[in-house]
Amino acid sequence: MQDPDLKLEEIHRQAKENPIIGLSIMARENGQIPIASYGKNIKKLSFNDPQSQELIEELLKNYNENTLVLCGYNRTRIKINNFIRNHFGFEGNEPRLGDRVICLRNNHVKSIFNGMLGTVLEIKEKNEEFYLAQIKMDGEEEIYQGLIYKAQFGASEPINFTKERYRLKTHDIFDFGYALTVHKAQGSQAKDEWQRWLYNSLISLRSINCFARPPTLELP
Repeated sequence: MQDPDLKLEEIHRQAKENPIIGLSIMARENGQIPIASYGKNIKKLSFNDPQSQELIEELLKNYNENTLVLCGYNRTRIKINNFIRNHFGFEGNEPRLGDRVICLRNNHVKSIFNGMLGTVLEIKEKNEEFYLAQIKMDGEEEIYQGLIYKAQFGASEPINFTKERYRLKTHDIFDFGYALTVHKAQGSQAKDEWQRWLYNSLISLRSINCFARPPTLELP
């Protein structure tokens, strides 16, 4: 893609007037988004703003399978996943009925792919290493059923990026899916890489509530 045949450089007026498209352009060109309100349900808040906690409570109250929480770092993802699960009464790192989960490895035989989200319909312990789970994947009629690794839930990093990946090849990998990272690389992005990451995180959204830094996450 360094030398494409066609390159889109001009945004049509109707699209440019869309505040989310406007934010994506700002992210691509400047690499940052100032704290401000950019339209209905589209804002960036500082966590020092008293409205932040109120907004978090509102998001939790209205949380559903169409709610997507995006963050920049894996440690933030884990923290937010724990926070949301605690709000819904889930404790510990054991997935429960109704938990939102994300697939972390492709399995073409079972038609599940990295990044797909779903909801746990049934789960029970198979042995020390696996759960036997039934998961309703978003947008799919067929229910996933199979063995999934226990160790991934609540882990500090994906098993696919550890030495364990060579040993754990036979079954599927899921993790809690309430909050997701928008980029798997962490900590050392060059400026152009950061701008591309921020741009990509914006262009597919319909509404945005963005916070300037990771929250204290006080339970309502």
